[in-house]
Amino acid sequence: MEDRKAVLEVKNIKKHFGGVQALRGVDFQLFEKETVALMGDNGAGKSTLVKCISGVYIPDEGDIFIHGEKANIRNPSDARKEGIETVYQDLSLAGQMDLISNMFLGREITKINLGVMKILDRRAMEVKTRKALESIGVSTVQTLKTETRNLSGGQRQALALSRAVSFGVKILILDEPTAAMGIKESRRIIDLILKLKEHEIPMILISHSVPIVFEVSDRIVIMRQGQIAGELTTAKANHEDIVSLMVGVGKGIGGE
Repeated sequence: MEDRKAVLEVKNIKKHFGGVQALRGVDFQLFEKETVALMGDNGAGKSTLVKCISGVYIPDEGDIFIHGEKANIRNPSDARKEGIETVYQDLSLAGQMDLISNMFLGREITKINLGVMKILDRRAMEVKTRKALESIGVSTVQTLKTETRNLSGGQRQALALSRAVSFGVKILILDEPTAAMGIKESRRIIDLILKLKEHEIPMILISHSVPIVFEVSDRIVIMRQGQIAGELTTAKANHEDIVSLMVGVGKGIGGE
């Protein structure tokens, strides 16, 4: 990674909840064009770390740098302004609303804006929604006016992914993108992630699935008890390396 620039640097991030120390001085980097898999047992600190990066939590200590510049991320809106988009397991979609409304939730295009009275440009949003879905190879949705709750898990995930990459994303965080999906739908989401890699979008992937991690990631970072236990270059790693670091007996075998 020496010839690549870091798009994201996390330095000495600490976070506690009452008497529980969730993060214990975490240092983490994401380089341009790469996909980093973040792994570890439940409670290792993975979700807490990405929520600090995405503005859901404010760290107790430490700094976050975007392209070498210190970022002041105090909420999700601040993270989005830095180009950080996060797709969580629950996807944050409104089930009773259609695809177009979900795509532009909080970012609606208006034709007329008279203070509290706004008239939405549904046509413009429909065109952009279709283009966004097609740009990552999604063409299975029959109508964009379908209520999101009527979509399959894979279709909802595809919508969430396309929404994330449609607004100038610079860093994409994916939290268990294939959770609770069958083999066929999981395969579709993996293909979407690989499509995003072709667009050279830097990504952080939280996943418990070793096969998925080996297929899509360039580097694997293992967390344990709120700290970085080690990291591995995916091409040089194996399943035993990951398990060793997760349980505390490995030292980054096959890593940088």
